[in-house]
Amino acid sequence: MVEIIPKTKKPSRRISQWVVYGFGTVLVLLVFLYFWLMYLENIKLAEFWQLVGEESSIGSSEERLKEIEVLEAQRKINDFSKIFNNHRVVSPFFKLLENLTHPKVWFFSLNLDVKNSFALLSGYAGDFEALDQQLKIFEKEKMIEKVKLESLSIKEEGFPNFTLQLFLKKDLFKYVK
Repeated sequence: MVEIIPKTKKPSRRISQWVVYGFGTVLVLLVFLYFWLMYLENIKLAEFWQLVGEESSIGSSEERLKEIEVLEAQRKINDFSKIFNNHRVVSPFFKLLENLTHPKVWFFSLNLDVKNSFALLSGYAGDFEALDQQLKIFEKEKMIEKVKLESLSIKEEGFPNFTLQLFLKKDLFKYVK
């Protein structure tokens, strides 16, 4: 039979049905997976608490108290080690200054910056030759990186009055065992 008015074909619902069924299946799988993971987590937590219980039953209470005391002592030793390793010793600087000072040079002021390895010395000398020799002595010393004559004036008695900057090596202030 010939149709005069063709009937329109209804769109296929197969694709939309597959999408709905697919999402439904994924949703059911996700819910199942969620509960399965929760079950596994509970099993692992039970094992963990069982191990913790077994660990606490190992050793007597006296042993656990001793362990706590030892751990506290270890923490204190570590704290002291940090402080001790960062400690700077200034006595080698004074020994160096004592050994390098010219007999005709006198220092009356010292500003020592251990953190920056810097010393500012003020003093006076018996004459300019003694001051020059003092500068050369400091410049030859291997623990002194740089010597700078900051200021120079003449006192009323004719003695040179001066201020020196000494840039020191950091190794000078380290503790040597």
